[in-house]
Amino acid sequence: MPKLWLAADYHFPSTYSCRIPMSSTSSTVVTPAPGPSTVRLALLRTGIELFGLETVQYELFPIIRSASVQIKPPERVAVSLHRLRAHKWTTGKAGKQDFQESVILREMAHAIGPCTVYIEVPPYEEQRFCCLLQAIGYWGKTDSLAYCIGITQHVPESGTCVLPLRALSGIHPLQQFFACVLTEFRDHRVTWQEIVPTLNTGKNQAFRLDVYVWPMIVAYKPSGSKLLIRQPFKQDKEKV
Repeated sequence: MPKLWLAADYHFPSTYSCRIPMSSTSSTVVTPAPGPSTVRLALLRTGIELFGLETVQYELFPIIRSASVQIKPPERVAVSLHRLRAHKWTTGKAGKQDFQESVILREMAHAIGPCTVYIEVPPYEEQRFCCLLQAIGYWGKTDSLAYCIGITQHVPESGTCVLPLRALSGIHPLQQFFACVLTEFRDHRVTWQEIVPTLNTGKNQAFRLDVYVWPMIVAYKPSGSKLLIRQPFKQDKEKV
């Protein structure tokens, strides 16, 4: 059965912080927009809120885990470094717990223009996935607020979405584009028990790490900050 592409545009009303996997909690580095696994997890979380656990597990999860997902970042993203006061629980020698205060570094992003999430779904699920995409209110954590400003049927535009480095052999040059590590579901056979934390009692192998390249160039990089501007990938005609 042929599938259709849904394109959901999201506006970031304030600064946000989509954390790069494996970055330190005391020195957080951010991505310009949510990665593939963040989008899938947001769909699962929102689906449970809207339709209930069983409906998501048996009807929506098989689609979400195998659907093609593409992310087009905002037109411009400014990233700045912030020093924040943080508190954490510590346990003393006598077993007494107390707060410990420290200073952490965290990058925060500010976007101009919408971020677009594309997902390919069966036509008979269009209505439910429109409801899911419309209801997403944040990416990853609640400090990355977002709201959907519109959903259309639209195929991803060539060269405008984040891609794994291994998929860019025909793109030249790559040095100018922003790259970082992101996570994605391990494969299309990942199970519900591996994804849902309360059910996953073993070592989590549900996600894989990969280097992704964003269609954004670093246009300005003063100390501790940077400005990313969207620029589509262009194929090297000699390699095509």
